[in-house]
Amino acid sequence: MHRIISLNDCANRPIPPLPYGEEDFLDPTKGWKSVPVVEGREQMVKLERSDRIIPFPAYFFQDVDRHLVPFTTKPRIPFAPRDIYVRERVHDQLLQAANLLPPEYLLLVFDGYRLPIVQYILYKTMVKILMMRYGLSEEIAMKEAQKYVSLPSINPPSPHFTGGAVDVGIFNPKTDSLVNMGVKFDDMSARSALRYFEEVQSVSSEDIEAKINRRWLYWVMREVGFHPWPFECWHFDSENDSVGAYSSRKKVSSYGFAGNLRGEHNLLGPATYSGTGEEADEDAFDLLDEARQALIKLGVFSGSLGHRDLLDLR
Repeated sequence: MHRIISLNDCANRPIPPLPYGEEDFLDPTKGWKSVPVVEGREQMVKLERSDRIIPFPAYFFQDVDRHLVPFTTKPRIPFAPRDIYVRERVHDQLLQAANLLPPEYLLLVFDGYRLPIVQYILYKTMVKILMMRYGLSEEIAMKEAQKYVSLPSINPPSPHFTGGAVDVGIFNPKTDSLVNMGVKFDDMSARSALRYFEEVQSVSSEDIEAKINRRWLYWVMREVGFHPWPFECWHFDSENDSVGAYSSRKKVSSYGFAGNLRGEHNLLGPATYSGTGEEADEDAFDLLDEARQALIKLGVFSGSLGHRDLLDLR
């Protein structure tokens, strides 16, 4: 019988302090962005549903119908793909993590490899929300946003560009819901930080429940080799991407921009976007134009493509 990590196993097992300061972590000269990449060519694979794991591409379902994703705070994110792809080893680690959960619980995966167009839209959305919600200047909002979504880049590669980063939660089929983590997926507040409830003394029963659930997810993911992102309790990285390499003190990352491995020749990439593009509204196409120009400047891809080139990928 294989090992099970239960909620009770983690109730009195706090999430330890991370081995780096938050400022250092985000510093491009000495944080995760400073880790050099030597691509190992590990292949990308599609994450399939099984009796232990549920791929739930949150941004795709959110674009199709906002009500399908009640556990997120994000507005609509157009052009998100239907399928979740990750590196081969990450795929195996996710299955191992799912098998560590008691049989009455499942591992739900929101996101893995992220398309450049989606990353850009997420980043711009984050910046705008932070400016409106907290009255931040654009410069400060752009810096703060990178706690929650990296500026699109292939050198160094944004974590979700590598196929090594995943967003996950624990799902309870009996209640048809995720276990309480204290925040919704993609919440942009201090409460989303991995160790928030370890550092804030709360007597609220819901907060105590969230603290224990976070410990549960953390120790399950760490058991199979994932490393946490300090600002989001749902985000974990393989030791082979730049974040995981930095966290595990490896000198080199072997996961670079995974779009190259999938023959990705434009913003979206063949066989990744399952929509027709006809449902995209005018605002989405305006954002597509903006993203295309911005990503060219960032060096994520080169060339000039029309709307049909970007969307007619069936």
